[in-house]
Amino acid sequence: MDLTRMTMRLEQKTPGTYDLYICDEIMPDIETWFGVSRSDTSQKTIIKQLEETKSATQLNICINSVGGSVKEGYGIYTALLRHPAHKTAYIDGIANSIASIIAMAADEIVMYPHSTMGIHNMAAHCMGNAAEHRKTAEDLDKMMEGCRQIYLARSGEKLTEDRLMEMLDAETILTPRECLEYGLCDRIEEVRREGAPAPETPPAEEPPESPEEPQQKTLSQFFDKWR
Repeated sequence: MDLTRMTMRLEQKTPGTYDLYICDEIMPDIETWFGVSRSDTSQKTIIKQLEETKSATQLNICINSVGGSVKEGYGIYTALLRHPAHKTAYIDGIANSIASIIAMAADEIVMYPHSTMGIHNMAAHCMGNAAEHRKTAEDLDKMMEGCRQIYLARSGEKLTEDRLMEMLDAETILTPRECLEYGLCDRIEEVRREGAPAPETPPAEEPPESPEEPQQKTLSQFFDKWR
C-alpha cells in the first residue's frame, strides 16, 4: 500500500517511540454492497494501529484535521486514553471540532505559532416531524455535556463552563496563545527544519578601550542602568 496516499499513518523512528499521523477528516468505515470500505481515520483503523504500539513508551500524535464524525472521534479519544505510553499531541495545523477532542487525550499538547484549534457545538442531520427534531436537539444537548467536560477537565481552573459555552456557541477558532491561556495546550514550539543546526552565537567582542573621560558614556552603558 502506498502510504503517501493515506490520511493516517504510523511510524516508528526510534525504539519505543511511535508517531501517529491523523491528517484528514475523521470518517467512519462505510458498508457497501461490495463489502466494507475502510476509512484510514475510523476508530477501528486507529485502534488496530495502536495495538501495534502496546510496548511503546512514547506516542506522538500529529494532528491536522478539520474534524468529522463525533462517534468515531469519541472512540479514538478513549482508545488513546487507555494507551499506556506517554502521549504528546502535536497540532501540526488545525485541530478542529472532534479533532480537538482527540488532542485532549494526550498527556501534553504542543502547538506551533501557525496552529489553530476550533471548538463548536455538535451538529446532526434530522429528517422528520417536529417531535423528532426536538428529540435530536435534546440528544445533542446531552452529548455536548460530555464534550464540555472533556475540555473543562483539560483546562483545570483556567476556563469556566460559562466562558466555554460562549465560545462553543460562537464556533470559536483559538490561537496557540489563547489555548495556552485557557489550558487547552501546554506549550508553543517554534518549527525547526529537521536536522538543521542550531544557530551559533558569535563570540563576544572585546569592548574597545574607552578614553579617560568619566562624563562621556556610550548608549549601551547608558541603557545598562535600566535593564
